[in-house]
Amino acid sequence: MPKRAPMGVGNFAELVHPDNQYVFADRTTAIKQVVQDGKVIAFHTFRRGGKTLFASMLQHFFSPEVAGVKTLGLFDTLDIGKDNAFVEKYQGQYPVIMLSFKEVQEDTYESAFKVVRNLMRNAYLSHPELATSIRLTKEDKEDIELYTSLMHRDKIEKQDVENSLKKLTELLHKHHGKKVWVIIDEYDTPLTAAYRKRYLEDMTQFMKNFLSAGLKDNDYLEKGVLTGILRLSKESILSGLNNPKVYTLLNPGEYNPYFGFTEEEVERLFREADLEHQLVPIKNWYNGYQVNHQRLYNPWSIINCIDSKGALKSYWVNTANDALLQDALLNAPADIKAQFKTLLADGARVPGELSELIRFEEIRTDARSLWSLLVAAGYLTVEDVHLKGVGYEGQLRIPNEEIKTVYVDVFSKWLEHTMGGHLEYQKLLKALIKGEVDTFTDLIGNFLITYASVYDLKQENSYHMLVLGLVAALTSDYYLHSNIEAGIGRPDILLIPRDSKQGPALILEFKHTKEASKQEKDADGALAQIDDRHYAAILGKHPDIKDVLKIGMAFCEKSVITRSEWVDLTLPAAAPAVESEEGKEKRKIEETTSEGEPSDRKKAKEDMEAKSPVPTHSRTPTPPPFSS
Repeated sequence: MPKRAPMGVGNFAELVHPDNQYVFADRTTAIKQVVQDGKVIAFHTFRRGGKTLFASMLQHFFSPEVAGVKTLGLFDTLDIGKDNAFVEKYQGQYPVIMLSFKEVQEDTYESAFKVVRNLMRNAYLSHPELATSIRLTKEDKEDIELYTSLMHRDKIEKQDVENSLKKLTELLHKHHGKKVWVIIDEYDTPLTAAYRKRYLEDMTQFMKNFLSAGLKDNDYLEKGVLTGILRLSKESILSGLNNPKVYTLLNPGEYNPYFGFTEEEVERLFREADLEHQLVPIKNWYNGYQVNHQRLYNPWSIINCIDSKGALKSYWVNTANDALLQDALLNAPADIKAQFKTLLADGARVPGELSELIRFEEIRTDARSLWSLLVAAGYLTVEDVHLKGVGYEGQLRIPNEEIKTVYVDVFSKWLEHTMGGHLEYQKLLKALIKGEVDTFTDLIGNFLITYASVYDLKQENSYHMLVLGLVAALTSDYYLHSNIEAGIGRPDILLIPRDSKQGPALILEFKHTKEASKQEKDADGALAQIDDRHYAAILGKHPDIKDVLKIGMAFCEKSVITRSEWVDLTLPAAAPAVESEEGKEKRKIEETTSEGEPSDRKKAKEDMEAKSPVPTHSRTPTPPPFSS
């Protein structure tokens, strides 16, 4: 009988109970590393990377009972259970305080403070042994009464709540005679919400005082463990602690196998769920996180995919983190937006500098802060990482198809808004894939006139990025490539249908001129270049593709002229000619020239073009049946 996906299960005991028959990856060997690590440890990993279950695992291991259920014997058949001496020494031997800040996402500081206040009230109530303890003094009992009876009222002071964690460790230590483990899940969530709702200063000060009181120089503390996504800088709420051990995606230490699923684990989980036939396609959809030279899958996506019987789709719902992403992207400078559009092409990478510390106040203006946020949250991954100054540098890319859909959705909503609505934007995309080049050209032209700024359109790459962003929404049906090697060159945009029934392959080549009188010639030249460089040769890898639409586009400020041609790939084609030395020289000049380069290089390009004039191509009147 196939095992089930543990949908919505955040309790470790429920996950591993044999009667439930859940698929899961054993992470219990990490417990030894945590015991041997620093006094206070902070783990930061990508969104939905398994942090909550990791925290619950620690709670169930060190506490003798959780929610009234004994934990004895829970780990005997798991990996950590093989070390009998370690389990006997540590399992169930400590009082544990478990907090989750996941729900602290209020619109105001006052509301957020009340939520934390009630969290601490519940933390006290989860230890009923304190109310009847003979080891506690009268004053101790009064403190318990304060925190449990008055927490829901407005009489309690801010300072009382800030000290409530430390006071609870003191009371537990007195009663049990043992030091206390403190585990806090999603400790950074209140600050992320505070940034979006504009009460960051107040929340930062409160959280810093709360954590410092509970985790710094606390004689009653055995160990503190925090989990989160973002390691914050200016708001550094960890700065008040004594040398906490901090782990991030850029510096995971030995913990990188414990957050996210490895390739081997995913293969086992899918076999146990009788979904082994889906292993190949899920790699493109959910694999791709690079952490310390190891590729990892997002656990949330894998569990949802198993629960949906292997259905391939995006399981990242629109949450507060997506709102933060949307705000960051749509308010980013033009050059950063251009890099994002480049990333939307299949396999594309861009260089970027990164920091382990996230500065909220710089996300909209500083590329390093934005890249660091997106890597930390799991919206980007980084490869070939190396130290650079006080930070890091590497190659950034979108991890997989699932995350790409999030970006496409953000850009599509923005374009729908700027183009006057969903229907107008869909009309542009439909015109392109049906080969209605006149309509596509008119809509691009309208977009340029209405929304684009000539100050942002200064070179060919600006128009390239613009069109790339416009067609990114097609990635669910098309493989999108930008500047991929094809034939003897690199077409600006190549769209290959994932299913040949969806439409033709599309090859787009762009030119930019500052003189309107040259636009017609440049449009012809762009179309001719597609043939001269044999860009369509790459479609030989896709024998099911029968038709290709070639489009040459010439831009001049807010004007666009296109030339197009249909090609039936089922007809015999002439063998590609061997590129001449003259052709190689011309291509090399074209691929390295821009308007800002020295005039002698531009002059060389013009001389070369004069030696080999470009033939004129016109649009074929009747496109193939995809337009019907």
